Amino acid sequence: MEWISKIELPKVKKEPNGRLAVQQRFKIAMEFLAPLGKLLQSTYSTRKRGKSAMGRAMSKVLSGAIEGAYPNQYVNPAKVLLSEGTLMSAREIELKRDGNTLTATFNARSDYIFGNPDDGVLLCAYSPSLRIAGINEEPSIRADGKVSITLPPQLKDQEVLVYILFRTRDWKHFSRSVYLGEW
Repeated sequence: MEWISKIELPKVKKEPNGRLAVQQRFKIAMEFLAPLGKLLQSTYSTRKRGKSAMGRAMSKVLSGAIEGAYPNQYVNPAKVLLSEGTLMSAREIELKRDGNTLTATFNARSDYIFGNPDDGVLLCAYSPSLRIAGINEEPSIRADGKVSITLPPQLKDQEVLVYILFRTRDWKHFSRSVYLGEW
């Protein structure tokens, strides 16, 4: 009987600057999400031990929203999820900007599976360069068919990233956020 004295395993090729690339990914993900922290505390909250809302949001960004190769990595805002869940999102969403007011209109049908006419609607406007984010202050519900947000003076002439999401009246369940573009 012959014994194998040495097992040959394939060598793993190390990526040049691998550690620096990972550090940069974490840095740009955290910089992107930090101004959205208050919203993320609601949308990604969990009762599981060891799972923080920011940690869950970071995981989503790191696994699917960062593109490019080191040192030119960046966050693709279209792939960022500010919320995720089983609540149905809207259909046929249209966004208009008039000065510093953004208004999203959508199909307000109340016969959605997993959605109710009294579901709350959140419109989020975010400027990553100025690190300012906000949601609509006026409550809006799905049955209204629209939601508006007045941008602060700092964002009047700035382009902002816009997301829309739905929530139940008790803020416990959310829809998957929908990226509406840069306005």
